[in-house]
Amino acid sequence: MAEAEDHHDQHGPIPGAHESQSDEKPEKVEDKRLADMKRRTADLDAALADVCARRADLEKHFGQHGSRTALEEAKAVIKDHIRLLHSYNEIRDVGQGLMGIIAESRGVRIKDVLEEYAISAKD
Repeated sequence: MAEAEDHHDQHGPIPGAHESQSDEKPEKVEDKRLADMKRRTADLDAALADVCARRADLEKHFGQHGSRTALEEAKAVIKDHIRLLHSYNEIRDVGQGLMGIIAESRGVRIKDVLEEYAISAKD
């Protein structure tokens, strides 16, 4: 290991190994970082302002439709769809029961009755 140190001493220091960097380079890097951060902060501030403006527009829009909030309105639409689905299912069940009665009285398959009335199995 002493030979390596002697070798190092004979040829001088390894370029860039222990040299101190000038004071200007770190400041330039910090200045660039600071400028980047300020730019990003400005971009984020602009995005936040845009989101806030959109939110205000939505609140204004939904406020014009009465005192309901958007969530209450969505819940009401879902509740109405569920009510309509229940009605549809009840009507479909009655229709299928009637097709079964007709098929049984004629002594044919339900499929034959559905074809006669142009009703597919998916209807």
